[in-house]
This record gives sequence, C-alpha cells and structure tokens, in this order.
Amino acid sequence: MNLQVVGVFHNKATKDLLQPKEYESRHGHVNKIYELITQLSDTGVGLIFCGRS
Repeated sequence: MNLQVVGVFHNKATKDLLQPKEYESRHGHVNKIYELITQLSDTGVGLIFCGRS
C-alpha cells in the first residue's frame, strides 16, 4: 500500500508556517508548533498552503 500524508493550512493556521524569527516578530511569542511542523516535513509529510487563504 502506498500512502501519502499531507497537511493543508487554511486561513489563520497559515501563520504557523512562518519562519521562527518572522513569527515571533509578528506575534510577540514563539511558535509552539514550529518544531512539530519541521519534524512532519522532515519525515515526508507534505505541507500545503491553501491558495485561498
């Protein structure tokens, strides 16, 4: 079986894809899930930015 996992980021969730320094400068605190997103990407999970967001 061949399975591909992807995460699609919509609307307000798209901010979580910002680089750490950019996220912190815009929001005043660190992105608590950035490490998780990086780990998912590193293991082959696709990350898609919704074009309508």
